[in-house]
Amino acid sequence: VNSLTVLCNYFIFPMKKLAREPKEAVLTSEEIQTIFSNIELLRSLNQTFMDNIKKEIDKGTEEKTDIGKTFMEFSQFFKMYTMYVNNYDKAVQFLKNMKNLKYDQFIKAQLQREECKQPSVESYLIMPIQRIPRYKMLLKEVIKNTEEGHPDLPDLHKATEAIAKVAKHINEEVTKAKNREKILELEGLFQGNVELVHPARVFIRHGALVKKCRASNRVYEFFLFNNLMVYASASGFGKLKLHRRIEINNSFHIQELPDKPAKSPKEQDEVNRFQIVSASKSFVVMASSKAEKKEWIDAILKQIDRLKVTIGGGRKNLEKQR
Repeated sequence: VNSLTVLCNYFIFPMKKLAREPKEAVLTSEEIQTIFSNIELLRSLNQTFMDNIKKEIDKGTEEKTDIGKTFMEFSQFFKMYTMYVNNYDKAVQFLKNMKNLKYDQFIKAQLQREECKQPSVESYLIMPIQRIPRYKMLLKEVIKNTEEGHPDLPDLHKATEAIAKVAKHINEEVTKAKNREKILELEGLFQGNVELVHPARVFIRHGALVKKCRASNRVYEFFLFNNLMVYASASGFGKLKLHRRIEINNSFHIQELPDKPAKSPKEQDEVNRFQIVSASKSFVVMASSKAEKKEWIDAILKQIDRLKVTIGGGRKNLEKQR
C-alpha cells in the first residue's frame, strides 16, 4: 500500500495536474493512463483490504480472528488486477520507447524524494504484478504457522483456494488478451479487409507449406486457429493475399500420406505429405521436414479432437492410418 500511495502521490497525481496545462504537461492524460492503468483503484482496494486485515490482527488472542474470511470477501475484488496485468507489457514497452526529456527530468526529481524508496518508476510498476502470487504464498505461510483446531484455519484453507482461483482467472484473461492482440497483428499482414478476430478464436500456429496444385506446386503461408485454417500467398504490396478460409468443423479432417518418389527427371520427389480435407476444398500439402510435418499434424489433430468433430476422434483415425 505504501508503494502504491507513493506512486499516486508523487508521480500520477502531479502529472495529471500538470497535464491540465499543455505548456506544463509532462505527459498527456492518455499517456498517463497507458503507463499507470488502474493503479489508483488498486491503491484504494489495497488500503481498504489492509485496514480490514489490521482490524482482525488487532483483535489479539481473546477474540476469533477472521483473516481467512477477510481474504475470501476480498478475493472477487482482486480480479481488478486483471486490467493492470493486461496493460503491464504495454506500459513497460511504452516507457522503453519513449523519448521525453521533460518526463525524464520530472521522474529524476521525484525519485530523489525521501519517500521514494524505489530506484525507478518501473520498480513500482512491477509491484502489483507480484501481489496476488504473494498473497497465495502469505496464506500458505500463515496456515503453516497456525495450530490445528484454530477456528480460522478452515477459512484460511478456503481463502488459499479462492486466491488461487483469482490467480488462474487473471492468467486466463491475460492469455486471452494476448491472443486477441496476436490475431489483430495477423490481420495486419493481409491486404484488404480480412477479419480473423472472433470471441472464441485462438491462434495456434503459422508457417509455410507447399500446396500441390494442378499446374505447379506453390508455397503458401498457412495460419491455424482452433476453429479455422486460412492460407495466403505473397502479393506485390508487401502484404498477403488471402486465398481461402477453411472452417474446422464436422467435415474437416486430415490424412497422413506416404512420400511419393518422382516418376521422371522433370518431376520432384513429394515428401512430408499430408492431405487437408474439408467440404469446401481438399488438397495435399508438403512440409519442409518430417519434424515440421509432425508438428502441423499434431497441432491440427489437437483442434479436431478438442472440438470432437470427427467420428471416433481425429487422432484415433490417423493412428489407424499409421
